[in-house]
Amino acid sequence: MDILEEITAALGFSKSISQSFSVSVTIPADETRYSKLGLASDFYHQFFLKKTYLNGNLIDESEGSAMYPTDMYLKVYYKA
Repeated sequence: MDILEEITAALGFSKSISQSFSVSVTIPADETRYSKLGLASDFYHQFFLKKTYLNGNLIDESEGSAMYPTDMYLKVYYKA
């Protein structure tokens, strides 16, 4: 073990390595029209019915829905 490792171990330090990546995207748009970049998404819409029973007797019943995003897109939106 070299001196750097001994000092690191004695002081309770740890070493770590990190790495990062980036992605560049060119989104075509008509530069002659007013536009803005937006986020669009497809959703899964789930409906549910909840029933609560106590000793075999229905004591509560409620219904509702939940929406979950499935896919997301960056999209150019133009002013009408």
